[in-house]
Amino acid sequence: AQLEFFPLLNLVGLFVASAIGADDIFVAVDKWNNARVASPKEATTEDIAEIALPDAAGAMLLTTITTSVAFFATCVCPITPILCFATYCGLLVFFNYILNILIIFPSLCLWDIWQQNGSTSRFVDLRNKKEKTTDKADDKTVESSDDESPTKIQTKHRILLLLFDQIDRFRWPLLVACLAAAGGCLYVALQFPVPESMDVRLLPSSHPFELHNNWGVKLLHRELWKPVAVVYVLFGLDSGDTGPPNNPDYLSKLLLDDTFNPSTEEAQLYLRDFCDGLFAQDFAIPLETCAINQFETWLQEQSSSATPSSAYSDNCDAAAALPVPVGAFDPCIIAWSKEAGNTS
Repeated sequence: AQLEFFPLLNLVGLFVASAIGADDIFVAVDKWNNARVASPKEATTEDIAEIALPDAAGAMLLTTITTSVAFFATCVCPITPILCFATYCGLLVFFNYILNILIIFPSLCLWDIWQQNGSTSRFVDLRNKKEKTTDKADDKTVESSDDESPTKIQTKHRILLLLFDQIDRFRWPLLVACLAAAGGCLYVALQFPVPESMDVRLLPSSHPFELHNNWGVKLLHRELWKPVAVVYVLFGLDSGDTGPPNNPDYLSKLLLDDTFNPSTEEAQLYLRDFCDGLFAQDFAIPLETCAINQFETWLQEQSSSATPSSAYSDNCDAAAALPVPVGAFDPCIIAWSKEAGNTS
């Protein structure tokens, strides 16, 4: 389905793409540097690219797939902003990988060519000076077994190799510990209570302000005095939504109930007494007179008037109150709504 709705939540995806893109660049550059250090000095840029780029592309693809799948899995959520955010970020991560392949890899090749050709570019020159300084301070030269050119092992690589050895040595205890930690986290997560409201509360639940708020929320009087507590009762409509489910900017059309017939005498009397019965309740506050009661007042005024309006005399069959004769109800109430300008 086409998603035309663009929530502000999608702007968070820009930060996600920036973070993942920076990580992919780091992986690509590090793989290139490792390949250049491990290769003979006479190795060409094509030789380094043949070694480093497939390795970097595979590592980047793995992280891209896991991140994209995580976002796309959230598309099962029926809430439109979350659905759009998950789809947007999933596609953003995928195309981010493609752009890294198309831009970063050629840039690394050009950078390596400039280095090999002794470019006078300020950036390349500063980079070369930095590498020479780092090599003198942190690198250790180890003779290879075949007595070929020495291989430089940087300090950070020695630390990573040592860390890898320790992880490999204790891999099974670490696996058991990770599974136990995951099980513990899952158990604790299942104990969390379901949120009772969307309000963000900053104070502890035991604080007097929070206790007062929790007590007040349960009062019907407080809910009724909220602006959202205004209730509109509409007759003759059917429940349904014809708007696009993934675009809340477009509202649903009204669906008419074909079985609703207000012209019968029973329906007229029920509609007339509905508002009086509703406003007789303690929790209801009348804000305005119902349309059907305004219509009956108009009938009484017109029937007792010496000069009734043409809308009444031509359509209402001399009715003085509800119920109006069945055949005259529809034209009579339509004529009244046009005269009074009331379409409710």
